[in-house]
Amino acid sequence: MYGPFSLAEENLLNMRVVSVFCGDLNIDNLKYKKGVLVLFFNNSFTGVDYLIKFLELYKEKYNFLDFSFGVVGNSTNVTVSFSSSVVVDGNFLKGFIGGFNVFYKK
Repeated sequence: MYGPFSLAEENLLNMRVVSVFCGDLNIDNLKYKKGVLVLFFNNSFTGVDYLIKFLELYKEKYNFLDFSFGVVGNSTNVTVSFSSSVVVDGNFLKGFIGGFNVFYKK
C-alpha cells in the first residue's frame, strides 16, 4: 500500500503539475508525437517575446532542434522539435514548461 511510486504513477503526478503550469501560462492544449511537441496558447497569452527568449537560451539544456510559431483558429501555437535522444514524459514536461513558467514570471 505504501512505498515508492511506480513510473506510471510518478508520470501521472508530473502530468498533473504540467496541467497546473499550463493553466498559469494560458496553454489550452499540448500534443506530442514522434519528437514534436506543440503547445496551443489561448488568445490571452501575452508572453511570446519571453517564450522566444526562453527557447533561444535553453535550446541546449532541453536538447531541441528548432521551434516555430503558427496560428490555428484563435490560438497561437509553438512547435518544438526534439532530438531523438530526448524522452518527453511527464518529468521532462514538468521541467520544460515549469522552467518557462519561472522564466516568464521573473
